[in-house]
Amino acid sequence: MFGPPRRYVTERYNVLEPKSEGIFSLSVNTIPIRCSPPQPAFTIDITASYNNSNEESSMAILVVQFVSGYAANQVSLNQLLANELVKKTETSPSKVVIYLQKVGPNPVNFSFQMEQQSEVTDLKPAQMSLIEYYNPSHRTDVSYNAPCN
Repeated sequence: MFGPPRRYVTERYNVLEPKSEGIFSLSVNTIPIRCSPPQPAFTIDITASYNNSNEESSMAILVVQFVSGYAANQVSLNQLLANELVKKTETSPSKVVIYLQKVGPNPVNFSFQMEQQSEVTDLKPAQMSLIEYYNPSHRTDVSYNAPCN
């Protein structure tokens, strides 16, 4: 009536996905303004472009995590709004989010200043991400560090 017991086996393989070219190109340079106390500061210079030739991304967000002990200079962040691609910026204690109308195949540059708010030893790199707003799987991540480390 019941027959022999049945056994089921499921096999799964841990196969690495081929590394794909990022949908965005994203580079960052840090340029020292002042390396000595009372308030070390640097400019963060960002270059971004969309790697899909002859097309533009939809809205994108640039998330810049702060290096420990540093914060964005609000005046320089407000100057980003003069760029027609920048819709708005949002600042929190650990990062700034820059909303971009689009990112095209031609490189665009953004820069703002970071100032030390508290002294931190043994600084670690911070992360920056460029993410397509309506398709968050399309993202590119890079890291950067304070130049006077």
